[in-house]
Amino acid sequence: MRRRTDQISEITVRLARPSSLAVCAVTALGLGATCLAAPVAAEPARAPGAVVLLSQQTQAASSAPESVDAAITLAAVGGLSADLSFQANLDPAATAASPGWVDLGAATELNGGYGILRWDGRLAGEALSNTRVALRAAATSPGGTAYDVRNDVLVGGPEDPLAPIALTQNENPDTSEMNDAATTVGYFTQPYADSGRTAPVASVRGVSRATSGTVDLSWYDAETGTFAGHQDVSLTPANLKLSDGSGGGTPSSAFGGEFRGEVDLTGFDLGAPLALAAAHDTDDVAVVDLVEELPEQIGAEADPVPEGSPTAPVTVVVSRGANPEERRVAGVEVRRESDGALVGYTDGAGEVVAQQPTGTNERYYANLTDVDAYEAGTDLLTNAVTTTTYVQETGSTDSFVPRGSALDVDEYRVGDIVVEAFDQYGAPMREGTHPVEYRVYPVDSTPSAVQEATVVGDDGLSPIPLPALPDEDTEWSVEYRRTGTTDGWSGRTVTTGRATVEVPRRLSAASGGRIDASAVLTVAGQPLVGRTVRAVYRRGVEAVPGTEADAGLPTAGGRLTLRSTLTTDESGAVPLAILDPAERGRPTEYGGKLVLTLASSRASATSATQFGSGRGTAVVRLTGRSRGGRPDVIKVVGPTTLAGERVKLYAKKGRRNALVGSKRLNRTGDVARLSVRDLNGSRPTLYVAKVVSSKRAQASTSKKLRLR
Repeated sequence: MRRRTDQISEITVRLARPSSLAVCAVTALGLGATCLAAPVAAEPARAPGAVVLLSQQTQAASSAPESVDAAITLAAVGGLSADLSFQANLDPAATAASPGWVDLGAATELNGGYGILRWDGRLAGEALSNTRVALRAAATSPGGTAYDVRNDVLVGGPEDPLAPIALTQNENPDTSEMNDAATTVGYFTQPYADSGRTAPVASVRGVSRATSGTVDLSWYDAETGTFAGHQDVSLTPANLKLSDGSGGGTPSSAFGGEFRGEVDLTGFDLGAPLALAAAHDTDDVAVVDLVEELPEQIGAEADPVPEGSPTAPVTVVVSRGANPEERRVAGVEVRRESDGALVGYTDGAGEVVAQQPTGTNERYYANLTDVDAYEAGTDLLTNAVTTTTYVQETGSTDSFVPRGSALDVDEYRVGDIVVEAFDQYGAPMREGTHPVEYRVYPVDSTPSAVQEATVVGDDGLSPIPLPALPDEDTEWSVEYRRTGTTDGWSGRTVTTGRATVEVPRRLSAASGGRIDASAVLTVAGQPLVGRTVRAVYRRGVEAVPGTEADAGLPTAGGRLTLRSTLTTDESGAVPLAILDPAERGRPTEYGGKLVLTLASSRASATSATQFGSGRGTAVVRLTGRSRGGRPDVIKVVGPTTLAGERVKLYAKKGRRNALVGSKRLNRTGDVARLSVRDLNGSRPTLYVAKVVSSKRAQASTSKKLRLR
């Protein structure tokens, strides 16, 4: 396998093919170990001596607790007879043969040649925080030691913004003391040939300290050396039980996210150990045993809906075992009993949602064969489900800021802060008017006078306006409650001020390379989330031996553009990429400018760009002829890379060179004809041309031309 050089920068990540192998014949694993043999061609992942580092495909890791402990999963697969271990290097660009590798420990050996190490994020006793390192997996066997290196891995600690992620047992976290690490995963083989669904489908669960976003689930295919069965699933907010890994004390809790997903295992040997991967900001790899699970339980529940709703959602859950939360089964076909119509297939949570007319009764069945009609004694049937409605009554109020809790003074509009009225079941009020009262004032100041607003159906929303906003950063307290109640005030804070765009002033890469960076938009240190940023790239100068500046902003289709539109993420950041196409001679391109502007305000920032360093040199040559007593005719010939550059022609006169002409080279790098008065009469004349130093080229001198 050849090393992948892809740099992965988006919150949603597809796991790439693992990197190359380098084999070294060494007797011990020590710092500064040197490879005695050159890198070898790829071997099958389970061949003796081969190793693949499976984890940190996102090039990020976090030692913050996400479930069972505060540690980073390092995972690799090697030969069946190899001993696996892991090392780290503070040089993020280190190769397998570089000095500075520090041993992290031996892997826990698992079936199938897999190995796992839970690393505490420390190197030489020091906790790493926001530090880029290189990681290395080593497989030692009688034939030598093989390495696989992952470069430029950002390691974060508990206080850093990177969100850790963990694959956990597929069970309700409330039924266990902890979100235990995944060791087994159940799968259901779909029997629905008439629908083209015959895949084994696994139900996967996990947690993250991130509260939203998309998780990429996949599994490692040792035959091809790639991750397969990719499935994107969404994170939903959840309270997590955390442990510091000490094994004692009561677990703490934190707000994070949970995900459940289904993974298609088509093509996998179901009797072999499976390496599952989940990727978000960071990734996790769990080596699990597969267990075939047949559905044993089905249940359905409908929540009441407001009066006037034509349908109500009915959630159908399919599981194995008496406890519906114990093991959810994905991929099961669910149909309505009344007409046999297809509702859908259960997701990773073992659920599918049906829309049932209000005021009706219905049953649903899990179809366990390729026969669509209900088969008593084979298929699983729910009890009758009745959908009901209710009359809404105002129960509570709440507010939210659609664009986040930080606002630029230029972008603020009435409606950026709204209050919403909810009924007794927590649904938005649909009809009528619902008076609320509010007050808005700077934090740590005297509360302002109470004002009133009216929440009106159908949207159930009413804006809370801010007063005239100063340019200075200000934190506002926004408080609200239902009018006519003695309830205490509910509230939130909103920060306003002038937005700033934080971006490196200078961005650089090698000639023909790519610049990857990020910009962060904030107000008073608070991120501006979901904002549109306009990026404009102004090309600079391409030095000799290049011709024209050609760097630009890469698009998804592989083209380069000079303008693009970006959207900030939850941290207020946008990824930046500028690409310089590779050219012969590796010319320097410098003086480019990347201008970023927040579309909704005047905030902007500029970065200077440069690819490579130094101006190149190119030399012209002279040809010509003497015409006796008439002027000599000189031609200047140069490479096209010198097009537009100025050249000066000198003639030897006595002991000095006299300037006899100055021209700009044409688009082919030439001066077709220079007519020069003969200064030496019948004696020979020596001519020389000099390229004038410029932004693109260094000064150079041609060989002499002798004319009689």
